Amino acid sequence: MSRFDPIIELTDRYINHSSRRIAEEQERGWVSVPEQQEEHADVYEDQEPTNEEIQEALAQYARDREQEGERIAVSLHCQGCLDPSTLSDEDSKLLFRFTQPEIRSLATLLEMGDIVYFREGTPSEFSLPMTLALMIVLRRMVFPARLVDLSLLFGKGKSTLSVIFNEMIEKIYIKFYPALKFDYCQFRESNQMCFSRAIREKSPAMYCVGFIDGTFNKIARPIVDQEGAYNGHYRGHGLKYQAVVTPDGVTSSIMGPDSGRNHDVRMYRESQLDAMMCVAFDFTSINGPCYYLYGDPAYTASDHMMIPFRRQTADEQELAINKSMSAVRISVEHEFAHVGSLWAFLKYSQTQRSGQSPVGLYYIVGTFLKNLHVCYNGGNQTSKKYGVAPPTPEQYIYGLLNQ
Repeated sequence: MSRFDPIIELTDRYINHSSRRIAEEQERGWVSVPEQQEEHADVYEDQEPTNEEIQEALAQYARDREQEGERIAVSLHCQGCLDPSTLSDEDSKLLFRFTQPEIRSLATLLEMGDIVYFREGTPSEFSLPMTLALMIVLRRMVFPARLVDLSLLFGKGKSTLSVIFNEMIEKIYIKFYPALKFDYCQFRESNQMCFSRAIREKSPAMYCVGFIDGTFNKIARPIVDQEGAYNGHYRGHGLKYQAVVTPDGVTSSIMGPDSGRNHDVRMYRESQLDAMMCVAFDFTSINGPCYYLYGDPAYTASDHMMIPFRRQTADEQELAINKSMSAVRISVEHEFAHVGSLWAFLKYSQTQRSGQSPVGLYYIVGTFLKNLHVCYNGGNQTSKKYGVAPPTPEQYIYGLLNQ
């Protein structure tokens, strides 16, 4: 039986039913018969298919098509007919956001080895070249394509691609998240002087070096603890993250995930970011300045945190300062948007299923990859606005690995 037989059978039955109805209408004189139309001598005894029959036939067709797609993909890969490494730079950026030379460079910089092993310690353990594993991660992040569609590009089965993607996300997270929480290299003294000067040129703030805010990333409705993940403001389930953005376009601190219902201030207090800023920002002991971040009114003012003046008690000058600072603080929102525009997979909530995959790590790794994209491209909207160049990819990775 061909995989198209159910559809063909239904099509024939529709044709029979429609032709019979037209013939009856012609007999009653409701429809005129064109002269060139041939008379149908067939006797139509078939009944119109039911909705259940239609759905079952379409489901069978989808299953057959998916199996055929996997078979063709594996066949093409084995024959060498589909090789992502031969893509042009333009096509590679479209599919992966990086060129092939950049992907090979990144695979080396991550220091995860030339060969990556998956399902380690199990009978089904297998390995893959680091470059290919990285391309699978990037392609999956770029767009929420089905795994069967990715198999056409990489010649791997759906379950294998799922294992590769999720384990690569976990490996990257384990290796880099301790430094991503607060990048001390990004906040070294020379950088803070540069950041504060750039922000001072755009606002009245003297020693501000970055902007802080929280973001809510939607996920599919979880099976467990639905109330904890639900946020009434966003009218959906999700996870929260806290980020600090610097004028070079790099997200220099990313923390999370936290429950979607929690407030940004609670996440700030539990993250112990204030203690980290105390170590990195305070140079008063050597007669230097005390740098700080700028956040929205939800945060609490301190030596290392500046917030807007209260509108109810602010005078005209303070309101003008608020307006000026709001124009620069928007940079942190731009970087949240940049993560989503680069990695559409993160914004498709139906792919973010807690309990089935490590959804809490996706946004962290996506932000890390966004930073690398900024470094490889020499900047983005934020860095151009302040005229501060980001570090090179080598400098950025070196800083994360040597803290």
